[in-house]
Amino acid sequence: MKNYIYTLFAVVFFHVSALATTTNNTDTVIINTYQEQYSVKPYIFAANANTNWHFSTETIKWLNKTTLKEITASDTLLINQWYVGKLIIKSAINIDLQLGLHLSNANIQEFYLPVSGVTRSTGSNITRYKNDELFSHSDIVSVPISANSITEIYFRFFSYEPIFVSPALYQLNYIQRVGSDREVDEFSSRSFFLGSFLLLLIISLIVVIFNRRRAYLYYSVYVLCVGFINSSFDSFFEVLSISGRYSFFVGELLGGLAWISYFLFIQNFLQTKRYFPPWHKIMNFIIVAVVVFVLMIIVLLGWQNDKMLYLKYRNAYTLLIFLLSLPIFIRFVFSKRQIAIIVG
Repeated sequence: MKNYIYTLFAVVFFHVSALATTTNNTDTVIINTYQEQYSVKPYIFAANANTNWHFSTETIKWLNKTTLKEITASDTLLINQWYVGKLIIKSAINIDLQLGLHLSNANIQEFYLPVSGVTRSTGSNITRYKNDELFSHSDIVSVPISANSITEIYFRFFSYEPIFVSPALYQLNYIQRVGSDREVDEFSSRSFFLGSFLLLLIISLIVVIFNRRRAYLYYSVYVLCVGFINSSFDSFFEVLSISGRYSFFVGELLGGLAWISYFLFIQNFLQTKRYFPPWHKIMNFIIVAVVVFVLMIIVLLGWQNDKMLYLKYRNAYTLLIFLLSLPIFIRFVFSKRQIAIIVG
């Protein structure tokens, strides 16, 4: 019995101690040593906000008086909902620091440091010339941390997609090393696809000019659409400073047009109406289905901006196109026409 009481007392003491430690540490991120990365996950808080919420003296006071909920890895954050909150960072180092801050993958993210007056924005829906991320598609922004002081960082974010909150602070040299390697790899792959795309497009256009068959015109449109999607698409939109929402919309639209032009090319090139009449009708049905899908893209992405509902329907659409297309190309493989076998 005595041993049982001691054991019970030890367990209770352990939990109370752990709770006290957690409570004392959840207020502030303490930086007292040089590290490439500092975990901020236990110290991030958030509260719901409406669309009109902006950083100001009044809203900061309101936020500090509000009971804020700590975000944990198991929390589910709603899409199409603004969230606001703050981070508190205490520096015990004698020099000023410039660190990289990553908060989440939300489409729109804004940060504000009232002491220094610094503001930062990032996210895939922030246009390129307004995006303060340190390297492309990283969602990492630079924040100044003063020596031997406490820095408060206020934020708000919004997303059309599932939100994954994974806050961390990084040393800039670490970010530059990782980011530069990533950008070199992306540039190499983009250059390869861009070169292949331009070569195919030039060849297709030459064939269109000298052959004048509609089949090659459809194929050129197909190559143009697929080329934009797979190679130079992101580069063109970065130059034009078009946000992620519209680049995704145009990318999906080009994908739909690519399907239409591809099946029109197959019909004309193989003369399916003459040699494969039943399959020609199925391809007509596929083309109509893709046209309906393109209209769905315009409505759900261009007008309503409901990406989640669109992705749900796109999965069904992709399965439908696959199930209808597969037997067609299998039929081409087992046909007696050599060119149809090659296409199949």
